[in-house]
Amino acid sequence: MNITLLPARPEHYEWLITGTSLSGPNGIWLGEPELEPPDILVLLRDAAVSIDAVLGTSSWLILDGKEVVGSCDIKREPDEKGDVEIGYGIAAYRQSRGIGSRAIALMLDVISKMPQIKGITAETTTINLASQKVLERNGFVRVGERYDDEDGDLFVWRWKPANTAA
Repeated sequence: MNITLLPARPEHYEWLITGTSLSGPNGIWLGEPELEPPDILVLLRDAAVSIDAVLGTSSWLILDGKEVVGSCDIKREPDEKGDVEIGYGIAAYRQSRGIGSRAIALMLDVISKMPQIKGITAETTTINLASQKVLERNGFVRVGERYDDEDGDLFVWRWKPANTAA
């Protein structure tokens, strides 16, 4: 397994949204025809364009070699405290292989160096144990709960870098 991150650009999203070819820009390819439903990809693309204007890069494709196996993103611009929320997804046929944990570690390494970002949060549904483990492995601590009309009960997580006090 050779997990890397590729900054996602509009041409990557257009390729993923149209779904016309398994081969994409930069020699990358999909193992399955659909990484995410097109409406989700449109939302991710539009958010990335807006957030990239502030941060430079906010969305990455997760690659195993040249195969696109997921994506990870900063979901919104930094708030007044400099906090951002991240999200991620791994193709169903590639889950439970450590890809999410490795990709989030790589993402944290990149975004923790962005001067505009002071804090990093994430949310998981209360029943998504796999995603909770990804966050725990990467130094996130659960800091709360909330309810979302679309997703239901959620745990709220905050990244606590290993080199900081508890």
